[in-house]
Amino acid sequence: MALLDSAVKAGPREHVFVVLLGQMALRVGEMCALNADSVRHNQGWRTVVFRGKGGDTFERVVPVQALRDLDRLIDGRTSAPLICNTRGDRMDRAAADRLLHRLTRAAGITRAITPHGLRRSVATNMLAHGLPLRDVQLQLRHADPRMTMRYDQAKNSLDRAAVLPYASAQYGLLSARRLIAPEVRRESDAGSDAG
Repeated sequence: MALLDSAVKAGPREHVFVVLLGQMALRVGEMCALNADSVRHNQGWRTVVFRGKGGDTFERVVPVQALRDLDRLIDGRTSAPLICNTRGDRMDRAAADRLLHRLTRAAGITRAITPHGLRRSVATNMLAHGLPLRDVQLQLRHADPRMTMRYDQAKNSLDRAAVLPYASAQYGLLSARRLIAPEVRRESDAGSDAG
């Protein structure tokens, strides 16, 4: 959260940079290759279209909170690189590392964080917030769910035991059924038998 706050304060380029790597889980090479025309409108959403690992093309939704800074960053351009380095050229991996280092320092983070570390933290945080493994796998574009599972640091947590929501739902149905007056229950059961 401190990194995102630091990026928002630093400016549109920094904000979009952190969103692409630290929320949308793009690989650093995918982010560096984006152009202004990689940003599209689809089904009412703003998206980025990019070529992923293996040459496949992907489209991912940009979080609403980043749209204003994304528009400022594009600023009417149509074909220039989306994220530029300090000289105005296309950002490369080394420039991405330097920018991330500056942002983490400004956020008061003392641990070294890499662009791939941001991608890993997206997976870990999405899984920790209860997003389904399949959705996280699709966001990260992993071919094998076992790769995504490697990021699940809470996979052995008893708080996430599948039996808990399942049993709660069953007891909830049982309680709701008991709350209905017996005569109403008999009528509703008779009605269902007649139909």
